[in-house]
Order: sequence, then C-alpha cells, then structure tokens
Amino acid sequence: MEHSPEELNVSRAIAELAYAIAKADGVLDDQERQAFLQILTQEFELSETTARLRFEAIFQSANNSVEVAYQQAIFLLQRNKKALNAEVVSRCKTVLLKVAEVSGVSQEEKRILERFNKDIQQIYEG
Repeated sequence: MEHSPEELNVSRAIAELAYAIAKADGVLDDQERQAFLQILTQEFELSETTARLRFEAIFQSANNSVEVAYQQAIFLLQRNKKALNAEVVSRCKTVLLKVAEVSGVSQEEKRILERFNKDIQQIYEG
C-alpha cells in the first residue's frame, strides 16, 4: 500500500511516541521492541521493512530523553495534521496503549498516555 509523505510522518511520530512510552519506565526491552514492530505493521499497514527502519532510526537516537522524543513527535503530528482523521487518531492511541501494556503500564507511561490524548485532540480538532 502506498503512503503519502504526511502518512509516513505520522507513523514516524508514532514511532517517536512509542519510544517515549517504552523508555518512560526506564526499561527498554526486546519484548517492547517486537511488540512495537508488530503493532505498527498491523495498525498502520506498513511493510515490516518500513516499520523496522522507522523503529531503528528512533532507537539509534537513544540519547533522546523521553521528553525530547515526545516533543519531536508532537511537532511532526502538528506539521502533518492533514493526514489525521478520527481513524488515524484512534490507531495512534491504540498503538501507544499496546506498547505501554507490553510490560505493564507504569505511572510515567500512564502520564504520557494521558498527555498524548489531550495533545492529539488539540491537534486534530484545532
């Protein structure tokens, strides 16, 4: 399936957010990585290669703090908001929740999820 540049940027933003979620509890394990790849390919219909490239680019820049990753993702979503619709917003929320649930939702992950829900609504409705 062919994706527009905006759609690919949204998937990149979700990869950044998944990184923030996975790293928020201080543990970034292989189980979270595998879950993320599977979720991204299923929810955003990306090829496994594209999903892996997105994922690896994020995790190679692992020097990014959770906050930096989060801010970069929100910036990408704002810049590519024309690719957002109710279905995409719902899929974004699903992906992040599934990544958080892999090793149990920590308080910090819950905080990021709640913050994202507010931010994505403002972007989408704004």
